[in-house]
Amino acid sequence: MILPVLIYMGYNEIYLLGCDHTVLRDYGKPVTNFYPAEKDIRKFETKSDDWESILETLECYKRVFTQYRFYKKIADKNNIKIINLSQDSWLQEFPQKQLVDIL
Repeated sequence: MILPVLIYMGYNEIYLLGCDHTVLRDYGKPVTNFYPAEKDIRKFETKSDDWESILETLECYKRVFTQYRFYKKIADKNNIKIINLSQDSWLQEFPQKQLVDIL
């Protein structure tokens, strides 16, 4: 995650874009991106029905969301605004706005 670096560098406002974290909602469903599927370098665990893979995915997401909560506490303590610009997002730790609102 880049959040600790940006906090350390002294940014007062941090905007998250593309942090939808909807893999759990979309588990096992095809994923549509703005780029062709063959250009995706990520390994998609959501294509598996293997329970070990599903449990590993859940554990990974728990760690990610725990990290977000930790960095939110640090940001709040230091009056740093972190704003989520992802329109379809399960990340509700931070207030959401639209990209057009900040441009």
